[in-house]
Amino acid sequence: MNALLPEIEVFFLVFVRIITLFVLVPVFNHRAIPMTVRIALALVFTVSLIPQVPIIQIEISTAAGYVFLIGKEVLTGIILGFATEFIFHAVRFAGQIISFLMGFSMVIAFDPEVKQQISIISRIKSITAITLFLIIDGHFLLLEAISRSFEIIPLVGMKMSGDVVPYLVRLSADVFVIALQIAGPILVMLLLTNVGLGILARTVPQMNVFIVGFPLTISVGFFALVFTYPTFSQYFRGLVMTLRTTLGTLLHALAG
Repeated sequence: MNALLPEIEVFFLVFVRIITLFVLVPVFNHRAIPMTVRIALALVFTVSLIPQVPIIQIEISTAAGYVFLIGKEVLTGIILGFATEFIFHAVRFAGQIISFLMGFSMVIAFDPEVKQQISIISRIKSITAITLFLIIDGHFLLLEAISRSFEIIPLVGMKMSGDVVPYLVRLSADVFVIALQIAGPILVMLLLTNVGLGILARTVPQMNVFIVGFPLTISVGFFALVFTYPTFSQYFRGLVMTLRTTLGTLLHALAG
């Protein structure tokens, strides 16, 4: 039993990093996938990756020492998971901006991914993003990143270098930039609609612009959503392609 102890410890540490990512990264963390299925997938992936992970001798004097090593693997998974989730946060934020200008900010729906109420436009954008993510094999990109993480960051070898926090801050700031770029064309169309309504209100004072403007704004907003769908698809594809570079940069930063 003592001879098997190092292998068991390594297996569990690999499993901890993988299951943390499966709990946090998009698609795998969807509510439609039960936790038992995620654990089973993590176990299968761990078994397939364990031959590539070197069996290291972990010197542990106390249980607290082993818990500390587990914490390092959990933190590695959390950082990689949040870096991936930033793209989807930007998409949902863009939906929130569009909903506000369309007058749909009060029309909300429950999003099982973030486990909170969001606007219906954000929900539509989120579902579209997940569908596109699967179509362009983004989930395989995540599995590849998990596999590469053990090559770049050795087991229990995560080091919080000085570049990690500034890089995460820059990624979080990019959420606002990406959201504005996604919502930009629709914002312009809605802005022009409101400007036109303002001019109409000045030239035809007897017209009730509020009665005309509300359905017109909604109609223009939905038309803009459909009209800009190909552009959004191409832009989101580009974001997913840059995710490989983002995760690679973050992995090297975590490796110290």
